[in-house]
Amino acid sequence: MSKWLPFVSSVREADGKQMSVGKEYRATCELPILGELGMSYRVVEYAPQRRVAVESESWLRPRLELRFEPGDSQCRMHVLVSFRRRSYLFQYTLSPVLHFVSNQQLQRSLFLLRMVFPQ
Repeated sequence: MSKWLPFVSSVREADGKQMSVGKEYRATCELPILGELGMSYRVVEYAPQRRVAVESESWLRPRLELRFEPGDSQCRMHVLVSFRRRSYLFQYTLSPVLHFVSNQQLQRSLFLLRMVFPQ
């Protein structure tokens, strides 16, 4: 995860469960202005080789969804980062900045990944 989202400095299992809905992870994130922040994530959706969604109940309430579309010789990955806060103050102030930063970091990481593994 830290290779795709550089502001995520580490991710580790919080329990010994197999990958399934309810599995927990602990992530350390480096956020602009806020500094280092530890968050617990829980798998809320899981379909093997198709979809994984994790959510956190930290004050930002982030959700990361990864969808995979396997093909003949490649696999397409869709990434959605969202924040589940509903306040207008958050939606019109901090949310656009966080979306912009997370999308830029993800684009940069995927571009570098594509450079390492050209088609």
